[in-house]
Amino acid sequence: MNKSIYFKELKRNRKSFILWTSILVFICILHTALYPSVAGDIQALVSSKMVSENMQDFFGMRMDLWTNVLNYFSTYYGFHVIILSSVFSIVVGCTIIAKEEGFGTADFLLTRPLTRNQIVLSKLCAYLTLLIALHIILSALILCMFTWVQNENGYNMKSFWVMESYGFMLNLFFGLMGMFLSILIKRGKSFVGAGVGIVLGSFIFEAISRIDEVVKWLGYISPFNFVDFKVYESNYGFTWWMVLFFVVSSATFIYATFAVYRRKDIYA
Repeated sequence: MNKSIYFKELKRNRKSFILWTSILVFICILHTALYPSVAGDIQALVSSKMVSENMQDFFGMRMDLWTNVLNYFSTYYGFHVIILSSVFSIVVGCTIIAKEEGFGTADFLLTRPLTRNQIVLSKLCAYLTLLIALHIILSALILCMFTWVQNENGYNMKSFWVMESYGFMLNLFFGLMGMFLSILIKRGKSFVGAGVGIVLGSFIFEAISRIDEVVKWLGYISPFNFVDFKVYESNYGFTWWMVLFFVVSSATFIYATFAVYRRKDIYA
């Protein structure tokens, strides 16, 4: 790994990181701070049927089980937080390597005493640092907020870390996918818009698949189908085939990125 490239990428992406982190921090604080008022009368909220059963299925809600702060927050984690963090992840992944051609700096970079593997590795490490830092900040904030608003029912700390791990694996999947697909695009063409569309489309496919058995098959083409945020289940934990999917797919994207970039024609 080249330290100069690594720190340069961290500096290049610092404004984007601060912006996205601030947005996610605000959303986490907002939703968690609302829990005491929601917990005050869950039964009335459920019986009012303000949100139809189909809509609850679409967003993965179980309002009748919002008896502790984690059960409540997992709904918004699996919707707002994970979608926005996945968008951040894929945007960084789409640009961190491909932008060298877009900025016209690829020729300068490749004339340095660096191998292409060193370039990709340095940028990959910078991306991983940003993603890990994002999750550390959000996890610390969420746990602090949980301590502030939790009721007498408490919550399962193990379930929280399983949920957070699924979120990290999904973000990593999208980021590595964006990194790989972006280097397949010719110079001057951005993959960012398509990358964001992949994230949103994947969520919509998986959400629709939960509404009716007829369209359940749509979920199998979405990576959102391989995460489990149902923290309210008694046997909640890691599912081996879901974890295996992310391990294999992430490793495949990393290998393919190195392999393609080594052989790619780079245009100045």
